[in-house]
Amino acid sequence: VLNKANNAQLKIKAICNLINTAAPPNQQKDPSIIIPKYAQFIVNQIDYNTDEITQKKVKLLNIQLIAILGFMVSLIISFLLTCDKKLSLENKKDIFTDEESQNIVLFQSILLIVVTLTFLYINYNQYKISKETKDSDEKDLLLQVDSSILAIVSALIGFYIIIKNYKNNLNIAEIETL
Repeated sequence: VLNKANNAQLKIKAICNLINTAAPPNQQKDPSIIIPKYAQFIVNQIDYNTDEITQKKVKLLNIQLIAILGFMVSLIISFLLTCDKKLSLENKKDIFTDEESQNIVLFQSILLIVVTLTFLYINYNQYKISKETKDSDEKDLLLQVDSSILAIVSALIGFYIIIKNYKNNLNIAEIETL
């Protein structure tokens, strides 16, 4: 924060010097008189805005960590269902019954929709922050928003397939490979 305040004061000095060089000699003000009067107000505004933006970014990162955990849970579920199908094909004892497998796949599909919606929320808000602060390339963040939308479409298609075949005893390997 102190570094940002010093940076802001240097900018204020530069602006005052620029104003003084443009003003006639009889209207020039000493920067040491101008700066203390307005510097603290401007520095406080810069620090407030920076803190607010930083808090927004930290909040988005916390949400992203939760979404990543949801995605990891989905991967673990997929791993367990694949192991279950392998055991079934090898005529060994299954981990889950067919009904349990279908319920788990349905849960996993809903979880993926929630995760993809969360990533869309995160990417869109990062885009809005970037547009406000001009600190990164907006086009790249807009592409991330577009890719999030495609991920949602994919998750919804998968959900549709699972719902369509939910009670038809479609074997879990067929569902997983669709």
